[in-house]
Amino acid sequence: MTLDPGFRPEPNDHDGIDDPLEDEIEPDVEAVVEAEIKALSRQAARGITRLYLVLAVVLVPWIVYIALSLPRRAVARHYDMAWTGFDIFLLIAIARTAWLAHLRHPAVAITAAVTGALLLVDAWFDVVTASTGHDRFEAIVLAACVEVPLAVLSLAISRAAITRVAHLHQP
Repeated sequence: MTLDPGFRPEPNDHDGIDDPLEDEIEPDVEAVVEAEIKALSRQAARGITRLYLVLAVVLVPWIVYIALSLPRRAVARHYDMAWTGFDIFLLIAIARTAWLAHLRHPAVAITAAVTGALLLVDAWFDVVTASTGHDRFEAIVLAACVEVPLAVLSLAISRAAITRVAHLHQP
């Protein structure tokens, strides 16, 4: 008996011994497991859809309420802490996105989306909370030239990563 150096065993080939039950059981078990996962995914999707639809509906009257009831001016005791904390979260999101992009890790889709959202929120609140004059001008320039373009880039990175992952998992 000579050994063939190019021989590569098939996945179900165990030293050339065929197991007649193996071929019959594996596909059925795999199909059942796959069907269960799809059923759970459908259930989860329906539950998530309902939850977020209810949240969206409840948010509408809340927005109307705060729009009519909040004062035009307010003094926040911890205004500096709020912005510092927000910027720390933004720093963590940006750094994590950079690291995951460096690793070419699929989770970059999540961190890039979070980074984009935080940058848009930052731009919005910088502009609407800036006092008039030079502060408002500076906030608008920073939003238009830095925060919004970086948010768009972050969201594009997220979309590209999602597309890449989806493409890799297509049958």
